[in-house]
Formats: sequence, C-alpha cells, structure tokens
Amino acid sequence: MNVGDIVRLVRVRFPGQMLPGIFLADQRSFEHGQKVVAMSDRGMTIGFVNSQVYEAPYSEEMGELFTIKRLASDEDVIKYKEAYQHQRKAREVFNRLVEQHELPMKLQDVEFISQGYKILFHYTAPERVDFRSLLKDLARELKNKIELRQLTDHVQSAKIGPCGPDLCLFINSVVGLKRSCSEAYCCLEDNDHFYKEKRSRLPKNNALIATHTGEIGKVQQVDFVKEEFEILTDQGCVKRYVSELYKETLNKKATPFPREFDYISHDTKIVIGERERSAKKEREKQIEFNKLSESAKEFAETVWKNLNL
Repeated sequence: MNVGDIVRLVRVRFPGQMLPGIFLADQRSFEHGQKVVAMSDRGMTIGFVNSQVYEAPYSEEMGELFTIKRLASDEDVIKYKEAYQHQRKAREVFNRLVEQHELPMKLQDVEFISQGYKILFHYTAPERVDFRSLLKDLARELKNKIELRQLTDHVQSAKIGPCGPDLCLFINSVVGLKRSCSEAYCCLEDNDHFYKEKRSRLPKNNALIATHTGEIGKVQQVDFVKEEFEILTDQGCVKRYVSELYKETLNKKATPFPREFDYISHDTKIVIGERERSAKKEREKQIEFNKLSESAKEFAETVWKNLNL
C-alpha cells in the first residue's frame, strides 16, 4: 500500500473506547451497526460497525491498517455477554484484594477483552503503586490474564486539540456541531502548521520504535500538545516519554516483538525525560535572560556616554 492509493475503509467502535478504529474493508460490504470481530488496541474483541464503507487516499498518518476478522457469530456474542456478566465478580475480587493488600487504589472500570481471556482493570491512585502481589492474586483467583491500567490526567489531555476549548467550541457552533472540544471533531485541517511541526518530532501511532533509553516498544498514544508519547515495551510495560527520547522507527518484520503478554503493567505516572527537559528549558531561559541583561547594559552605557558628550 503506497501513499495516495485509494483504499476502502470502514469504522468500528469498540465498547469502552471513545474513538472508533479505522479498518480496511477491501472488497467486502458492511452495514452500519453490524457486530464484528476485529483487533482493537486492547486485543481481539467484538465491535460495532460505525460507518458506511467509504474511500479515501492512504496517508502515512493512518499508520498500519488492519482488516476486520469476521462478522460476529451467535457464539461470539454469547461469550461476550458471559464475560460482561463476570465483571461484577471481578470487581468484587479486585476490591477485596486491594483492601487486603492495603493499596491506595480505586477501581474505575472493568473490561473483559480478547474474547474474555483477559481482564482489564482501570484504576486511579494518588501515587505510583507496586501492584505485583495484587496482580498474582488476581490471576490466581480469576484464572484469567490480567492487565492493570492506571488512569491519569494524560488520558484526557491527549484528546484535547491545540486550539483550546474556547476556540474549538466557537468553531463547532459556527458549523452547527454541538460537541465537546476534541480532536475527534476538530474542524481544522490536519496538515496545519502546528501538527506538521509537532509530528516531525514524534513517532507515529502503532509504529515500532526505539528510544534513547535503549527500549523497544509499540507506540500506543501520541500527545501533540505536550510532545510526549506512550509505548508498550517488549517487556510488557506501558511507559510515557518526552519527544526528545524518540530515537528511530524500526522495521516491524525485522524486529522481534511479543505477540501477546501474560501481564501488562502501566508506569505512566512519571514521564521519562521530563525532569531533563525542564532543566534544559530553565538553562535556556537563563541564557536568554543573560543575553537580554547584557544588551540592556550595553544600551544603558551607550545612552550614558552620549549624555556626557
């Protein structure tokens, strides 16, 4: 697939995800609302067709596109519903074990993904939590693969466009869209100078990359505003980095990377490289301040000299 090639696409929305995913339709036909089995960013699961099939030129910004595996069968739907019913039990077990381990964690949501073979727990915590013992106990009691995901402010900030809520709401009101300020509904062109400049310093979504810290991972999220990105490392840990630590994009075929993990941990509370970036900015500010001070001093000396002539 080359840039500019016309491709047939269709959108699929997965329960628990705000934005739909884009999939290749190839020569197949899909109807709005159909239940399908496709690869979400959390594994193979059931989603709902959220658009008609449409054509568009392929661009690099689309990243790697997947095809829908198949239409969901009655058996798929039954398994999905059974997994949904198990959420209550999973929630009770999680809360009990958190209390038992005396961890400052608050459960926000539970999802059964990968056709019910993995349980994803969304939680909040005031600080970084060592949940290794909790993870083992959850896996033993629930007899499933477990993933713990900490919700932070980054989750919301990554969805807000660069224009700010006031401008975005103003534009939306002009075109008649009564929706919140979000890149999903942004009316500005994606090739705006802001995006071009930011994108040049950041990796692409779903790309396999290497960082200057020596780690390899698949890009999960890109924050254009803060110039940060998250990757799932080959060790099964999601981490967040500043753009300066993006080293290079790797060849997926030539670089080994696990197809799945028994456990996935999230360590995004601390942004790797943020302290060094802040220190660098402070040094640059000080250098600029010194230059301005020197210029002001030279100007004052020149004025004083002219007054004394």
